[in-house]
Amino acid sequence: MIRPPLRPRTLRGRMVAVNAVLMALALAAVAVFSAGFLRSYLLDRVDERIEIAAEFARARQADIFADDPAELVKQVRAPSDFIVEFTEGGTPGTSGAQVHRLQGSGPVLLRDIDTGSAPGGPFTVHRDGADYRVALVHLPSYDTVALIGEPMAPVEETLQRLVAVEALAGSVMLLVALAVGAAVIRRGLLPLGDVVDTAEAIASGDLERRVPAPQDADADETRRLTRSINRMLARLRSALHAREDSEERMRRFVSHASHELRTPLTSVRGYLQMVAQGVVDVSERPDVITRSQQESERMAAIVDDLLYLARLDERPEPRREVVELGRVVADSVADARAAQPEREWRADIAAEGLVLGDEQELR
Repeated sequence: MIRPPLRPRTLRGRMVAVNAVLMALALAAVAVFSAGFLRSYLLDRVDERIEIAAEFARARQADIFADDPAELVKQVRAPSDFIVEFTEGGTPGTSGAQVHRLQGSGPVLLRDIDTGSAPGGPFTVHRDGADYRVALVHLPSYDTVALIGEPMAPVEETLQRLVAVEALAGSVMLLVALAVGAAVIRRGLLPLGDVVDTAEAIASGDLERRVPAPQDADADETRRLTRSINRMLARLRSALHAREDSEERMRRFVSHASHELRTPLTSVRGYLQMVAQGVVDVSERPDVITRSQQESERMAAIVDDLLYLARLDERPEPRREVVELGRVVADSVADARAAQPEREWRADIAAEGLVLGDEQELR
């Protein structure tokens, strides 16, 4: 799988990148909303001034007695950026109609406007790469149409300044948020670094290593994670130690069992050799067969213990029964005599010597 070239490689880097993207989107949304709200507000103020001037012109046309409509239109002029125009000789588009500009600069707007289909309220006109907000005032007493408007350049300049200020302030806020967020994320992810270091140390053989508890009093989730990991590590260490102890017991038991198997094997082999060589007559010494059978049963018991230990991975429970030590000693001397007949063996048994124990282990 090919990793994207701009994707951060660490969890910390991805979290910082996600926070940066979310912060940038939030700042962009605030900038768009504020710019739209400001534009709507400024446009409403422009429309309000235009409508006031238009209403003033409509209301005054009955009070001004003059043949020249300019006398009426001049009443709406104010010390502002108003554009005031009116037609003379009819409405625009009729023969002999002329458009006069009383105030404002720029292209003449009323000449290209269809006054018959124009909206009744303020509307926007685009001329020579610039926007103008205008309203038409019909003056039937003078058979003329007046245009009152304002250029939208001041509104656009205000919006541009707002966008520039928001871009600068947003960039500063984004950088500060990135720095603070990176520091907070770095501090919050420090326990994960401790977990990684602890895991590597344990993998290297340091089973006593533990994750240090966080110092931050507010890091409840991190503290719970640390406690859970340390409990898991403690159980893992106990399990490993138990496994090592079990393997050590297995080695010791196998070693002891191997040693114990050699004794009955030697005894049985000695008895068989004595019988095969004619040294012992079975009819005269039936105990030879009995002792060989007992030693084979002893070997079988040791093998059973080995199988039991292999299945349960633990040492079998010792058997408790009454054992005659005198008989155990007599049998052991007989086994030794069968294994090494060239030696002189003697046993003086004064009592039965009853004890409570495992006869196989005692032998």
